[in-house]
Amino acid sequence: MENDIDGEKLPYELLPAMALDEVVQVLKFGAKKYSLSGWRSLVKGDMPKLIGAALRHIFAYQRGELIDSETGIDHLAHAVCDLMFIQELKFILKERENGGKEDKEKEGSFKKVGIN
Repeated sequence: MENDIDGEKLPYELLPAMALDEVVQVLKFGAKKYSLSGWRSLVKGDMPKLIGAALRHIFAYQRGELIDSETGIDHLAHAVCDLMFIQELKFILKERENGGKEDKEKEGSFKKVGIN
């Protein structure tokens, strides 16, 4: 099998499946506790909360607390989930600014949602 990394298709096979399984466990917990896709209704002002949540999980892990006591899921999976929300929220906010038109222009996207 030839390495087609330069092709037009995104190589999703590069994603670490077991690590993503943990992240999906976090999403499942959140969907049961809050709502299925409630995070999609976040607004620009929620960005610092997401950053704080990710950092709390990272610092807990750094202190040696590997598992979140509320969920029983790895703190790093929680942090990855929060970081993915931040990444996705950048695009959602950009789309809202453009009146619903998708625009994946990446340069300067952090500045446009208030993150430097």
